[in-house]
Amino acid sequence: MNDSTPCPLITTDRRRFIRTAAGLVAAGSSLLPRYSTQAQETALQLNVLLASSSIPGVNDFTMQLAQTWAELRGTEINIALTELVDLPARAERSLRGGEQRDVVELQDLQPYQFSDLLLDVTQLADAVIAEQGPYFPWVEQTVRVYGVWFSLPIGGCPPAMLYRPSALSAAGMPTPPGDWTAYFDLAASLKSIGAPAAGQALAQTPVAAPAFCYAYMWSNGASEILPGSRDVSFASDAMRNALDRFALAWQSGFDPDGTQWDDKANLTAFVEGRTSITIGAADIYLAAKLAGVSDIAAAPVPGDAGGQFVPLGSRSLGVSLRSANPDLAMEFIAWWTAQAQYSQWVVALQGSLVPANEPLVTLPVFDVDTNLRPFIEATRYGRVKGYSAAPSKASAEVTANYFVVNTFADVARGVDVTTAIGRGQQLMELFYTQTQ
Repeated sequence: MNDSTPCPLITTDRRRFIRTAAGLVAAGSSLLPRYSTQAQETALQLNVLLASSSIPGVNDFTMQLAQTWAELRGTEINIALTELVDLPARAERSLRGGEQRDVVELQDLQPYQFSDLLLDVTQLADAVIAEQGPYFPWVEQTVRVYGVWFSLPIGGCPPAMLYRPSALSAAGMPTPPGDWTAYFDLAASLKSIGAPAAGQALAQTPVAAPAFCYAYMWSNGASEILPGSRDVSFASDAMRNALDRFALAWQSGFDPDGTQWDDKANLTAFVEGRTSITIGAADIYLAAKLAGVSDIAAAPVPGDAGGQFVPLGSRSLGVSLRSANPDLAMEFIAWWTAQAQYSQWVVALQGSLVPANEPLVTLPVFDVDTNLRPFIEATRYGRVKGYSAAPSKASAEVTANYFVVNTFADVARGVDVTTAIGRGQQLMELFYTQTQ
């Protein structure tokens, strides 16, 4: 995709944009704390790391919005955009001093991993809540670290099922599957009739692979931790049975290359018509529409006897403890997350990002296309990774190391279920017993 393509929902006339933004700043930021910095006398440069977007025009809009702040503020800004799949490693490198960034976008439970390398932004979070309403519970659980906000939430990418209605019809299924048995039966039917296979990313990637693995694990009554304890329960009978079932389903109906796919490859396979169904974020649906694909729809992720769940985690903006301009960095993230600017950015993303505050999901962008509703509805039955333990640095480390996903990928490659699940159990125990 060519990211220089104008985003159809955004007016990009430069002068009008700046005038509008200036008015919005004056009208919409009165609740936010104000910082007095050296930048008022001397032009400083703020260095920011953000995730890029695959939606055409969004990256240009992000850069333009940031530059608007810099011009209004009388300072300079340097925005580095990186793909979401590469963001965790680059964020860690920035916070540990390998790359100089004042503001760093974090993913999922990373605030727990790096709280000792971030500044407290609780005052700013309180201001956002006062202006825009409370954050979703899953947002607070993933970002608020033991009662302290070390980063400001900017929303998440809930998953849903993406499918081709024509493929379902060809397989004799008039409606999308609501449980995993029907989902796996559909995958096998598609393969048997020579239709494009079911596809699923199982590499270490932030959205699609965890979405499938955690949703399937939880709906089968399995989890990483026993309720109310730190005892690892990954190698349970429920998990073994679930993985035995998954192993058969993978062999009979899934594209075997999925073990090597990240989110981008998962998206590309569906958009190019090489797969008929998959679990992933809304950017798959939006990319397919932009590519002219009309044979596409979205539905909720399947459930099972244990219930219906998806993993949810919020992206957020933190200020590095190493920042040379911490007050300026605080002012930037306060401005960025104020509703006047933040709502524009959410609209630009065209539904690929669900807002962090529940009231903002009423923005018209989420009602224009009913296929975006399953992604919003997913916020009602989500869990934070590491369930059923409370979020912690240990669960953040387990999440960051993809132990759950790796176990599924091993089984898909043919590793014996007992061996794969035992390896995952041992690695999880190492973190949950030694990491506070």
